Amino acid sequence: MRNITLSGKSWVNVDDFWDDLFEAIGAPKWHGRNLNALHDSVHAGSINKIEAPYRIVIRDAGKLPMSVAFLLFRIDRMAVEWQREGTQVEICFEGDILLGLEYVAKRKGDLHLKVLEILRDWDPIGVYETSGDWPDDEYDSYALKIIELLKRDKKANEIAEHLGKLMTLSMGLRNVRPDWNLAIAHMLIEAYESTGR
Repeated sequence: MRNITLSGKSWVNVDDFWDDLFEAIGAPKWHGRNLNALHDSVHAGSINKIEAPYRIVIRDAGKLPMSVAFLLFRIDRMAVEWQREGTQVEICFEGDILLGLEYVAKRKGDLHLKVLEILRDWDPIGVYETSGDWPDDEYDSYALKIIELLKRDKKANEIAEHLGKLMTLSMGLRNVRPDWNLAIAHMLIEAYESTGR
């Protein structure tokens, strides 16, 4: 099996990982940067220059940012499903132990998953309104900042204000829906408190 070796030494965010992975497998420029797009391209074949079977070997993974470690954890779990479905693509970690592999077993990982679930309920741009093909990690990039606010014991109205800013500044939306944002903020605080703070 061919090894595709990537170094996480310079990764400061998930885009750095996607850049290196896509360059290594020869992905087209239009390839989506989410788990569903990766799943589809790996299974479909004839999209990336390098096709299965191959093994993604990650070096220098011991001190990755939490967002990158969490993404790699999810890809690792997805690779197990690929193999069950007959697509021989693996991911492994050389030398350093990826802290993210134990991430979801800890309180912070459980909280991250709960925040993502709530953000999908929030879904201001409507990607989850249909049952079609949608990116599994659409709101990942917003989760860590929200977790930071929760850890700083921000009030529901402050978190709701942050959600409103995401809608206007990051998503370009005009209808902020303050009541819905406040309800989501209360759900986020409840999820945070349920993990034991």
